[in-house]
Amino acid sequence: PYSNWLVGDLDRAINIDSYTPSGNKITINEGESISFEINASNNDNILFGYSWRIDGVESGTDSKFRYISDYNSAGTHKITCYINDGKGNVSKTWEVEVKNVNRKPEVSITSPVSGDILAGVASIRWSALDPDGDDLTVTIMIRPTDRRQAWRTIADGEANDGEYSFDTSNLSGTYKIKVTAKDRYGAFDGAVSDSFLIKNIMPESALPPATPGPGQTGMDSKTGYVSINSFPSGAMIFIDGRDFGETNKKIEISSRAHTVKLLKDKYLPWEKSITVEEGETVKINALLIPAVLGTSFVKFLGIILVLIIAAAVIISQRKGLKRLKKQPDPGGPLPDEDLKEE
Repeated sequence: PYSNWLVGDLDRAINIDSYTPSGNKITINEGESISFEINASNNDNILFGYSWRIDGVESGTDSKFRYISDYNSAGTHKITCYINDGKGNVSKTWEVEVKNVNRKPEVSITSPVSGDILAGVASIRWSALDPDGDDLTVTIMIRPTDRRQAWRTIADGEANDGEYSFDTSNLSGTYKIKVTAKDRYGAFDGAVSDSFLIKNIMPESALPPATPGPGQTGMDSKTGYVSINSFPSGAMIFIDGRDFGETNKKIEISSRAHTVKLLKDKYLPWEKSITVEEGETVKINALLIPAVLGTSFVKFLGIILVLIIAAAVIISQRKGLKRLKKQPDPGGPLPDEDLKEE
């Protein structure tokens, strides 16, 4: 098995007793490493000198050697160990194939960031780098902070130029952006922005026409009021999609059905349908739930409310039964005074 070794001095022959790895060809991936070791002896117990070479370049002088690949090492390399006792030398060569590893891109979003308020045509900015120097294409998606809604693609197959402009005029509320970059080999990665606000003021002409109520016509100009308070205050007010500023405030609006939506950064959206009567005031007191608690907390509050209502109904029924027990039996004996003769 050692017929390919080169022996210098046959009288003082160097014997390779063992070596690792045992095979002659090894395969690893970029970024991985492999250890080599040779144990040798001769008849005179003379100390040996070792020379490890990678593709002919001196790389080590011990009986042990560790080859460490990086992400530029793809290809086939020769690892050779020369052992010398001053009179002659032997060598052992391994062939190491380093396979290319396609690393995924690195993506970050620089705009929008938390606290930003967008309107009209807005810009998304990002940084996407490929560690292997591959060209990247970019997909951009948007989603309300309410996780029950799915991501919506607003750009796909975009060049990785770091900026994209999009029209926000049909959007209002708190949103997040996702930017995903992919190389030509299919490796991809992405980043999600912090929550930001889209605030567009819709003109009256953009609002849907009112649905006339009983006795009304489409030309009615009757109005009522809605008093909107929130805890915490400072939430954006949207009525039928139109921006009405921030809580807390009283607003005069047409007397018909409306949808009121409150939005505040880091809180879940709050929404309610109301009907405003002419000259009357609808009062709204909204408790905003922190977004970190999620919708599960809202469901929990709903369960607690149902239990409270159920307990109140049971208590009311029991009180009703007690009152019935205290009433006299209509078919029972009459009081003594009713038995007296006239």
